[in-house]
Amino acid sequence: MAIRKPSSGPGDGEQVVRRALNFFAGHHDASDPLGGASETQFSAAIPVYRMDLENIRNKSFISEARYVGWRYLLGLAEKNQAVAIADVRENQSGQTAFSRLARGMIAQRLWDATMLADKTYRDRPEQFEFRIIDIPALQRSALWLHGDQNHNIFYPIYSGNADSSNVHEEPSFVEDVIGAASDYRTHAARGVPY
Repeated sequence: MAIRKPSSGPGDGEQVVRRALNFFAGHHDASDPLGGASETQFSAAIPVYRMDLENIRNKSFISEARYVGWRYLLGLAEKNQAVAIADVRENQSGQTAFSRLARGMIAQRLWDATMLADKTYRDRPEQFEFRIIDIPALQRSALWLHGDQNHNIFYPIYSGNADSSNVHEEPSFVEDVIGAASDYRTHAARGVPY
């Protein structure tokens, strides 16, 4: 299989997320599908990388991405879909800490991207690792398949608006991000919001 699971994740990551879900369950509607953390299914932890705007200058910018934590897809045992994503990170004392919970479209798009990427690349000779690349300044996020032969493949998940298009591999992702970063800087230099 050419899609490999991350080599390691936080040993207590699921436990940290379950505690957060139990906390939220006491503060939300009883019909919330994540109300019962014990019934929640977790994907393997996917490493999350962040890209800062100042590092996006040319096609090699992806090598500047910095690791910031792990993301789990959360689903329900009886459904074959994701209902949320949960992020954890290592805090300053080296402990795993809950970072965020997001529901809806972003979770389903990440689920769809992982399913499509697995179907497309599972029988390839090159080994790929699932990663997430988040670019907060540009409001972009993508599933990133990082290959052991330095091939990088991207499936955009979020691009700053309600994206209703089908999830797909985007060969021009790097060029699109460079263009968006350039547009952002041009607007910022003129004092115009991006």
